[in-house]
Amino acid sequence: INLFCKQELSTIYPEFFHPSFKKIVSLVKNPDSSISSKGLLILNNIGADLTPEHAKSLNRRLSSFCLNGTPFQAKYSVKTIASIFGSSAESVFQTLLKELVKDETLTESNPNIESVLRSLGYIAQCALNVFNLEDEKILHFVIDDLFGYLRSTAGDENLQDTSFDSSKNRRTDASHGCKARVEGIKLLIHYLIGFKSDENAKFVYRLLFLVYSQSRSYNETNFVDAEILKQTAAAAIIKLGRKYDSILDVDQFQKL
Repeated sequence: INLFCKQELSTIYPEFFHPSFKKIVSLVKNPDSSISSKGLLILNNIGADLTPEHAKSLNRRLSSFCLNGTPFQAKYSVKTIASIFGSSAESVFQTLLKELVKDETLTESNPNIESVLRSLGYIAQCALNVFNLEDEKILHFVIDDLFGYLRSTAGDENLQDTSFDSSKNRRTDASHGCKARVEGIKLLIHYLIGFKSDENAKFVYRLLFLVYSQSRSYNETNFVDAEILKQTAAAAIIKLGRKYDSILDVDQFQKL
């Protein structure tokens, strides 16, 4: 409860936490994931007012969260880097990006691939110029490696009814591969919202349409994976349609 109160207060009175900086850093470095995540939220709220010296002392820890932390920690680490480093954030992101796109890191076999993709998605949102340095490799991984299985169904573009038992639809039951694909979809949306491209948006729309209509083609024996992919694709199509109003007509919207 105490940490929750501090987290809420830090959004209103960030300056009150400046004298307690060392204590906040100790929270972020705590081995307990729940404690370090709360510390990270507090740091994110007060980050804009930290000195460059304080910011640099946290660089290694924040980068570690992006590579090996939870998806939640990865997200807020990227947002905190953008906040506390100011004009020098781009160089920090460039160093981090090199680590994120290494062959042994950007692979579905990586147990932390969900966090890696979450980090890349928020780098696209916070520092698109940096993301674009490796955009070809990242997009190739998402589209060809994670969703390459859709090639066999590419000719069928009809929205199909693939509803399953909703009682089984719990995120904790999703497979590792499914979670990676959910993050891949989110990454594509972050990228396209920041980088306006009608041609790329139409391509991603067709991909998402296939994910939605052929959700069972990923894993025919896992209804939970199929339902989660279907729901994620539908939400992504609607979000993409808000930015690119020409790619989603009324009939398709109603079917979703």
